[in-house]
Amino acid sequence: MKAIYTLVGMQHRNAESLVKSLPAGEALLLIREPTNAIDPHAVQVWARGVAVGYVGRGKAPGPKYKPGTENVPLAEHMDANGIKPTDAIPGVHVHAKLVIGYPPKIEVDE
Repeated sequence: MKAIYTLVGMQHRNAESLVKSLPAGEALLLIREPTNAIDPHAVQVWARGVAVGYVGRGKAPGPKYKPGTENVPLAEHMDANGIKPTDAIPGVHVHAKLVIGYPPKIEVDE
């Protein structure tokens, strides 16, 4: 089954121009970041060897962290079924691809 998630946080990494230049279907790597101090369900997005942002939380109301509707199910899926860490890629990860549009979307086979 395919799931679609939103890519956010590109502006904090100066990655907006890189992401906009990528073609539809570009391979992405999603890496779990369970020790993230702001969001324990964080999923970092990498493109062409560069961290470009995160999977969005979805509907996470309020000024402080609350579990979201996007990253929580994906993080749980990755924790249960992700590719285990290696020397080259330290965190649990899955492969995904870019869906063109704005905001950009990420397609994951679950």
